[in-house]
Amino acid sequence: MASNKITKKDLNEMAVRSMAEQCCFSFERMQAVGFCYGMTKCFRKIHGDNNEEMAAALKNNLDFINTEQTTASVLWGILVGMEEQKALGKPVSDEMIRTVKSSLMGPLAGVGDSLVQATILPLLTTIAISLTGAGDVLSPLGVVLFIIATPILLWAYARVLFNNGYTLGKDA
Repeated sequence: MASNKITKKDLNEMAVRSMAEQCCFSFERMQAVGFCYGMTKCFRKIHGDNNEEMAAALKNNLDFINTEQTTASVLWGILVGMEEQKALGKPVSDEMIRTVKSSLMGPLAGVGDSLVQATILPLLTTIAISLTGAGDVLSPLGVVLFIIATPILLWAYARVLFNNGYTLGKDA
């Protein structure tokens, strides 16, 4: 059996999918469906065409999850690494994966909301507003900078966290 079923390309695709965590939001499970959407690439790679195993993996991950999606990239990475190690026969149980997910989503939400929603976004907004000018002379530079810089910075931040989480999950 290979020591690494998930490739760098797969990780890149999952990192992009992780940004769509809130694509299907419900008040019963919050972000669980979006989370499973992001993890389907991982599950398909691990379980191949075995639809029964794929369905079981999705069912195991449809638990309630509610966290700040950018900072939660580290959680995604950890869970991908753990799922991969479980598939490789390492002693990683479904309960361990569920426990890690449920125990980290709250703290990551607090850190993410404080860092992203209350620090990074207001700081970028302030810079953008200052670049638009004042009085009669207004410049679109601030708006353009905000529209371009915000997704690039947040995606880079999330990507670094995802990669570090994946390494942590493999080592867990």
